[in-house]
Amino acid sequence: MTTNTLVKVVVQITDTDLDPKERAEEVQFLHEELQHASEMQGVRVGFLERVTNEGTLQFGVRFNISGEQLRAVLEGLCDRIEAHPVEVLVTLYIDAMTLQVKTRDSEELAATIQAAELLVPPRRTFLAKAETYARTYGEFSPAEIANLEWIRQQLDIPPPEAERLLAKALGPYRTRQAKQQRYREVLVEELGRQFPPTNESREILKEYAVNLKLPAEDELAIFEEVLYKIQSDADVKRSEKETEAVNTLMQENTRLQAELQEQAAADRQATVEHYRIEFAKAIETTLYPLQYDQGRLEQARIIWNIPAEEARAIEQAEIARRYGSIQTAVGADYSRLRELLWQGKWQEADRETERALLKAFNLVGQTGSANQPLQDVRIVDHTTLEQLPCLDLLTVDQLWRRYSDNRFGFKVQAQIFEEVQAQPQEFLRAVGWSEGFSLGNTPLIQSSQPYNQLQFSREAPEGHLPTWRWCCSSLEGGYVIDEIIVDTFLSRLINACQILQSASSPNP
Repeated sequence: MTTNTLVKVVVQITDTDLDPKERAEEVQFLHEELQHASEMQGVRVGFLERVTNEGTLQFGVRFNISGEQLRAVLEGLCDRIEAHPVEVLVTLYIDAMTLQVKTRDSEELAATIQAAELLVPPRRTFLAKAETYARTYGEFSPAEIANLEWIRQQLDIPPPEAERLLAKALGPYRTRQAKQQRYREVLVEELGRQFPPTNESREILKEYAVNLKLPAEDELAIFEEVLYKIQSDADVKRSEKETEAVNTLMQENTRLQAELQEQAAADRQATVEHYRIEFAKAIETTLYPLQYDQGRLEQARIIWNIPAEEARAIEQAEIARRYGSIQTAVGADYSRLRELLWQGKWQEADRETERALLKAFNLVGQTGSANQPLQDVRIVDHTTLEQLPCLDLLTVDQLWRRYSDNRFGFKVQAQIFEEVQAQPQEFLRAVGWSEGFSLGNTPLIQSSQPYNQLQFSREAPEGHLPTWRWCCSSLEGGYVIDEIIVDTFLSRLINACQILQSASSPNP
């Protein structure tokens, strides 16, 4: 990128032989000439104006140019004064310096050009000229080198410093041949990745050639040459040597593509991880993000180009990691159960457990298909307990254990069942679902607890929750669980579902 000095130029018509209107007309002529001057291409020229009794009159012009344009612009002003003598006041602002000359003599104005150039920082002037030459042919011609050496001496720039500036102007590839070779290498790699090239790829290649400071004619010639060679090789491929070379090239391209794909995959994974971290922060203290965080996350998802479905999967996985998984084998929904347990609403969670497990049981249906659920809700009994999916039972279990500090859940109930030597009545008393006492293995008094009198708090006995409402045909006579249900269900949990081998659930 050119680092040239900005020069502010102010030209005022000060000829006292002219009245204000005539001076304003001269300003208009000067403005028009400057606008059409070749050395002023791309420069915007503005007016200097003052308000008088006769209206607003122009008395000069102002514009900004680069240090490289300074000589050409001043020489153009000299030519105008020589052809049309009129007194002008020319003021140049260069960095913190100001140069001013008032004259109607073109030679007097020309004498200030060298002084003006001395105000321009020499290294910027030298670099600007070198960059201009570099853009023309991609390297310095002998005449350009000689001219740059003359400029270096005039500006008193040390040779090592001049060499550094020349290298900066040329870029990393200092000769035209080196630029051509580098462009050819990149072009071959690009066409090996995608052939024929797309319009977008073609524009990117042209942009790279400009950045290399490779002349446009060189870029086009190399492109056509490589394109022709690739097309010829694809048509011919006669000899074994050519075939081997093509295979080698294809293998190399495959390797490069694999590296690019690996990098892209790594970048993609990093983006996904960033989104996961942001979502994790948003649910650090709440099960669902606040409205503000939802908007922020949606904006991040769009910026990072993450599809909505993928984002939802990331979010669900993070919620599961932090607040418990809700996996299901049959399409049941345990999100409501998780929310109630997180809120500590134990009785509502117990009833939601019943609803969710009955839903899972009836989703299986007699066909065993989640896509064809039965229309009528079936009741679970000892003959159909085995149809409850283990995955769903383990999901419910880990949610209860997670939010009760491992006091509640099916695993806790299974452990108690083993502790009482698999005696159903002892189990029911141990978890607080019935009252009474026995003499040995002979029950003397046994009464069930009404459901509404069960304890729905963290202080309830271990294994007290969740209840098994889902296998009770009715709660009118109390919360009664048949002994055969106890034995069948807990045996299934222990043997088929391997619940005692499941990991301890972390605290929420």
